[in-house]
Amino acid sequence: GTAKGGVAVAIAHDLRLPIRYVGIGESIEDLIPFSPDEYVDALLALWTQPKPAFAGETIRFQGIDAQPRPVQKPHPPLVIGAHSPPAWRRTVARANGWYGFALDVDGVARCLAALRSAQAAAPRPPELGRLEISVTPRGPLDLEQVRRFADLGVDRLIPYWPLPTVEALC
Repeated sequence: GTAKGGVAVAIAHDLRLPIRYVGIGESIEDLIPFSPDEYVDALLALWTQPKPAFAGETIRFQGIDAQPRPVQKPHPPLVIGAHSPPAWRRTVARANGWYGFALDVDGVARCLAALRSAQAAAPRPPELGRLEISVTPRGPLDLEQVRRFADLGVDRLIPYWPLPTVEALC
């Protein structure tokens, strides 16, 4: 279910473990290899084709309809939020934006340097335009931090304030 998937992604992020398989059912036989590029291709097919069809190694569909269709053309912005060399390459080659979660200024600087290296190795397709950078910073923000993020080239800060604990409320 969704909660289990969210936990898996959080654990993978915190421990820097790659997601190798995804479940499409309830049993071990329902695990299939996870290919981020294939998932992007399938999603783009659903978003952009009048009669969506896709045939990848692990994802296949045809004769389906996905409604409502996105209003944005050619499709909503594709934003990738991952921190690995394959993700940097995928972001530069295919995405409209990159999202960093729970990062401080130094962490964002390292990620942006990795994105620049990926772009130097394989130039960004011009039709994608400039890569937009969004970050949810770790911890509380002050004006100096906001300026430092802006100086790095961050386009959008998305603050996150955890809910208070029960102890803090009592």
